[in-house]
Amino acid sequence: MKKILTILAVALLACTTVFAGVTFSGSSTFGYLVNVNDGNWSQYFYGDDGDDTNPNTLKVSIADDNGLWTVGLRTGYPDKAATFGDTGSMGGDVTIDFAKLFGLDGWKLNAGMIGNDRYTTLRAYSNQSGNSYDRIRTVGGSYVAWVGVGYGDLVEAQLAVDPGLNAGADDKISSKSDILASVLVTPLDGLKVSVDYAWKGEYAWKDGVATNDKGLVGGAVDVNISDMLGLDFSVGVSVADRYHIGAKTNDLAVTVYGGVDVVDVAVEYAYTAKVHYLYAKVNLNLIENMLLNVYFGANDVTKFADEVFVGGEVGYTLSGVTFKLAAEYAAGAAKELEYTGFNIAPSISFAW
Repeated sequence: MKKILTILAVALLACTTVFAGVTFSGSSTFGYLVNVNDGNWSQYFYGDDGDDTNPNTLKVSIADDNGLWTVGLRTGYPDKAATFGDTGSMGGDVTIDFAKLFGLDGWKLNAGMIGNDRYTTLRAYSNQSGNSYDRIRTVGGSYVAWVGVGYGDLVEAQLAVDPGLNAGADDKISSKSDILASVLVTPLDGLKVSVDYAWKGEYAWKDGVATNDKGLVGGAVDVNISDMLGLDFSVGVSVADRYHIGAKTNDLAVTVYGGVDVVDVAVEYAYTAKVHYLYAKVNLNLIENMLLNVYFGANDVTKFADEVFVGGEVGYTLSGVTFKLAAEYAAGAAKELEYTGFNIAPSISFAW
């Protein structure tokens, strides 16, 4: 018994030493979806269909109190929100802040590594819709190393390299390798500008994501007029353009947003894959901790009747737990819930 108590005491002391000054945080989401289309019923746990738009997720972040290092773990990829289903796997990242380590006040100097996930460039676009039409990220869900440098909130630059080590036995290692570079500048309050480049690059479009073999160049500007002028209400506009070097084509996204305390609105237009997309959302801030919004749009404005969707969400957050119910009707491919027909999706999220 004494030997066991001694071992437990040593183990407890070791754990206390290792995790002294360490903070833990995280979040998780679990949901269910029911779809009715032409009289047929379909039911899914989030992510069971292999789609990562509404996944069951688990994310954990471990960091020291001084912010010198951070370790993140999550359920697979892509883009820090993968599923527990057939496509699920464990992903993570490690970040070290060298500016804090060496006492470089005002400067940013950091580096990190991402495992089984994609790296996304710095972004200025105000992504109110969540469609990420401005986003450029690495092609493969491999192992990415990146380094960043900057000064205060004025400027930040990052360079990332993905050697394609997760390409698979049937692929050449170089087939999923990639190099990404980006710069984010905030010259004054309310104004952000970003430019980014990918040697290959993955990008978002109306039906999900696609990859590029010849490279991508992007740029975005966000003008928050209320922050610039110190207004009592919110108003702003954000524009992003993405150029496909090989195909010599452009994707464009424009968002106008604004509101007051009780209501805020965002409208987005995007031209991607030669399709005109429209989305509008109204958030009602009537009760503290309550989520209430409605949205509508069309995946192709030129075929509005066949591509229109409309939906809404209601939810409430209590002690870090959010209960939410989403509903949507989509004549074509759905915006939020990814299915044609009528959809209803209850979910629960935890944050700690």
